[in-house]
Amino acid sequence: MSEKKYDSKLDQGSRNHIEGFGKVTGDEKLENQPYQIRMDVMKNNLMNIIQIISNATYEDLNNNTRDGVIIDIDSIKLINNISASQLKNNLENDLEQMHQTSKSIFFSCLKEKTINEKLGAEYD
Repeated sequence: MSEKKYDSKLDQGSRNHIEGFGKVTGDEKLENQPYQIRMDVMKNNLMNIIQIISNATYEDLNNNTRDGVIIDIDSIKLINNISASQLKNNLENDLEQMHQTSKSIFFSCLKEKTINEKLGAEYD
């Protein structure tokens, strides 16, 4: 069907803000080196491709740069034997489901402290 992308770039040192990371791959620790992790996760009948990339640099329109981590989530609805009219009739609900699933996955990747202190907004 379609794809919903949910990206975020966190502040420098944000490796400490990612839930559950830092103790991976045997003796190697992720906290002191660049890394890229990809997972394909089925959730809510969607294929969710989750990528976490450290050592990223972002430059805004005012040429200010920030270093941090990128969390990239693509949610893809798998379609089997659905007519075009069924697809059209369910489009709004399907897109909302994709959005809510991506959002849920995104926030589950972050520590509560990061959500409250670094993102600086309230999320429903």
